Amino acid sequence: MRRRFYNTWRADRARLAAVYPAAFPGRNQDRPALSRGIRDQLVATGMMTRRQAGDFLSEWTRRPRYLQAIVQGGRRVHLDGRPAEHITEGDQRYAARALEQLRYVGHVSRRPRQPGATMEAAHV
Repeated sequence: MRRRFYNTWRADRARLAAVYPAAFPGRNQDRPALSRGIRDQLVATGMMTRRQAGDFLSEWTRRPRYLQAIVQGGRRVHLDGRPAEHITEGDQRYAARALEQLRYVGHVSRRPRQPGATMEAAHV
C-alpha cells in the first residue's frame, strides 16, 4: 500500500515539476513555500482531484527542504512562480518545531544499538 502511494506521488511530482517548475522544483533543489489555497489551484487546473492534490501536498509540505523554506520566511509563490502572501511568524514557528521533530526522529532511528543491549537499556 505504501509503495503504491509513493509511486503515485513520484509520478504526480514529475507531472507537476514539468508544468510548474517554479513551484515544484526538481530533486535536491530548494523548495519555495507555496501560496495558501494551492490545492484549490491544482484542482482548478484539472490535473488532480481534490483528494489527489491533498495527498500530494501533505507529503510535499512535510519534507525538510519545504519546512526550511518556511522557517527562512519571505514570500510564498503561486503555481506559476509569482510572489504571493508573506509567510507569517506563526507559520515559521510551526515549521521550526516540525523540522526539529524530524531531526529528533531521524537521530533516534539512526542511533547505533550496542550488541547484546536490551531494548530497555538502549533507551535509558
